[in-house]
Amino acid sequence: MQFLSTLRQAIRKSVVILSLAILMVSSSFLTVSQASFADTESPLATEKSFSKVTQNPASRSAAYEEAAEAAKDPEGLEKEYEKEMEVFKEEHPSENPVIEGVKEVVEKVTGGKE
Repeated sequence: MQFLSTLRQAIRKSVVILSLAILMVSSSFLTVSQASFADTESPLATEKSFSKVTQNPASRSAAYEEAAEAAKDPEGLEKEYEKEMEVFKEEHPSENPVIEGVKEVVEKVTGGKE
């Protein structure tokens, strides 16, 4: 009798170990692929929209002339930069308010613009 109970325990342990091994192996085959957070728009679509913006030769030449005029004057580049920053701030009012505050504090501490 004792031999049969020992045999049953051994068989039960073997079945439990075998079923755990099968479960681990099968779970490795049943991996779930995660959703990608990457942009789904194709790069060609982006290039097409970009090329539409830059296709106007008149606007490109006007922008070139404006940049050339600004480059002639030493203060011109700074003025152009300030204009572009104002336009950017109007379009994006909530971007980087902390950085602007830090710049103001640095200017106060250092005694002006560098």
